[in-house]
Amino acid sequence: GERVRGGGAPRLAGPNLPVPAPTAHCRRAGRRAAVVPMDAGRGLCQTASMPQGGPMSMIRSELQRFSDTVRWSWHGWRAAWATERSLRQWSVVNILSAALAFWLPLTAGERALILALGLLVLASELVNTAIEELVDTIFPGLDPRAKRAKDCGSAAVALTALAGGVAWLAILVG
Repeated sequence: GERVRGGGAPRLAGPNLPVPAPTAHCRRAGRRAAVVPMDAGRGLCQTASMPQGGPMSMIRSELQRFSDTVRWSWHGWRAAWATERSLRQWSVVNILSAALAFWLPLTAGERALILALGLLVLASELVNTAIEELVDTIFPGLDPRAKRAKDCGSAAVALTALAGGVAWLAILVG
């Protein structure tokens, strides 16, 4: 996707149902293109055509896309870090877990498993944060559906953390 003028978040209509965002001008396509609802908050458009200018243009386009992805991911991390105490707590646990994984005489596979599961705990915490933010936006009051969604997000974090704990237990106990 590429930044577009006139994009924006989808509007809500009726009982909090998203309405697809209107089309907007896409610089890459040089025409109006549909703004994809899940990307509408960033004002992205979908086009199926290869950028004009050949392979170098395509490489520049992909490098720009990668750069945008890194920047948006960093913004997401910073926003979650600033507001989510649990992300900061899991980060400390991960640092301690990684230090222990490098200090103990573990195999490369065991060490990789511990580090990967630690990253998955952080990823699931970020997804949980996104779910909570979205639910709070859509359901500002008390709603049983909002509670279920938030509880499921929290359960995902707990199960991912449990997987990390089981891995540590299996490695240490043998």
